[in-house]
Amino acid sequence: RVTEYLVQFGIGYTQSDELWELAHHAKISDDPKLDPPIPFEEGTIMFAGNGKKKNSRRSELFILYDNDDEIMKKFGNNTWETPIGKVVDGMSALRSLYRGYGELKPVNENGPDAFKIKHVGRSYVEDTFPLMDHSKRCHVKIEGKGPKHQH
Repeated sequence: RVTEYLVQFGIGYTQSDELWELAHHAKISDDPKLDPPIPFEEGTIMFAGNGKKKNSRRSELFILYDNDDEIMKKFGNNTWETPIGKVVDGMSALRSLYRGYGELKPVNENGPDAFKIKHVGRSYVEDTFPLMDHSKRCHVKIEGKGPKHQH
């Protein structure tokens, strides 16, 4: 998902059953809100949540790349929207991601379908959205185990 003000990533497709379960079913607890709060500004990294449910974070993150005050006011109202980091170098690379597909379904009827990305996988993305940018490799460290690779 790449819009005019954020890039969302982390919907995983993998041949590994263990990584698939981790990406789609393991829940990550919400972080507490900080006082004073971390500001929402260009480069802010946070988890994407699942609707209005508490502790609904999984493998999806997003990065803001706009400093428009009206856009920034949209964030921080939900329990999962606590910043966890900030991009300090490389924002130009994020701004260069292909934006032509825009929002996911159902917001954008012609946009990528998260369900199909998760369940059909790479072939759905490559066949239907050939210009979509993607990571070439992801290394996942599961506590107490060696790194797992997702391609």
